[in-house]
This record gives sequence, C-alpha cells and structure tokens, in this order.
Amino acid sequence: MSGKKGQGFLRVKKLLMIILILSTVYFIFRASSENATESGSLSSTVTAFINSFLVKISENLTVSEFIVRKAGHLTEFLILGVEISVYFRLLERKPWSLVVLSGLLTGLCDETIQLYVEGRFSSVTDVWIDFTGFLIGCALVYLIAKRSRKY
Repeated sequence: MSGKKGQGFLRVKKLLMIILILSTVYFIFRASSENATESGSLSSTVTAFINSFLVKISENLTVSEFIVRKAGHLTEFLILGVEISVYFRLLERKPWSLVVLSGLLTGLCDETIQLYVEGRFSSVTDVWIDFTGFLIGCALVYLIAKRSRKY
C-alpha cells in the first residue's frame, strides 16, 4: 500500500499497538496492586490448574506455586517486549536503547507498586525476571523480522 491510504492504515496499526501496550501495562500494574491474599489465591488456582494436567503425564510431575509466580512475571513481560518491539518496528525506527529502557523501567515500576500493597514486597530478582522476559520478547520479534528479511 502506498500514499494516503497506506499512511492511514499504518496510523491505525500504531494506535492499536499503543492501546495493546497500555492494556498490557495496566494488566501488569493491576496484578501488582492486588494484596497478598488476592495474589496468592490466583497463584494457587493457576498452580492447581497446571498440576491437574501434569499429573496426567506423570503422577510425580508437579510445579510449585513459586515457579508459577516467576513464570507469570516472565510471561507478562515477554508479551510486553513483543508489543513494544512491534510498535517501534512500525515507527520504522529502531531506538533499541528506548525499547530496552522501557522494559526495565516498567519492571522497576511494577516492583515499586508492590512496596505499597498490603502483604506484598518488592524483589530485585523479580525485576531481573521481568527484564529477562522483556528481552526474550524483543529478541523473538527481531529474529522473526530478520528471518522474514524485513529488518
């Protein structure tokens, strides 16, 4: 597509990506705002759900709630890394320092929120897990784009 029609379509895609990114950040921050009881209940439910499938594979195969929580951090930020990388790709600029900084700052904000929530605490380890997930998401977009020769 070229011309005005192509530019309009590109603007719509950018707007949709911004809405998606903001929705993901809202989801992440909302989860951090839950008190320890609410957060623990969700983690227990997800852990039981996963283990109900794993036990079908092997009676001895289970996952701990700790692992589920950390995998949740990684997954949320992996998704955010994909979204932000795609957005910057649509801008036809690749300011990787801004992309990386946005992931790190979101992780720091996420953990800072937990300092002010009853029964929750902040963890430097979780910031690193968040940031690792974010970088994995960015790397996936880069590798897919490179493979499709659009980078």
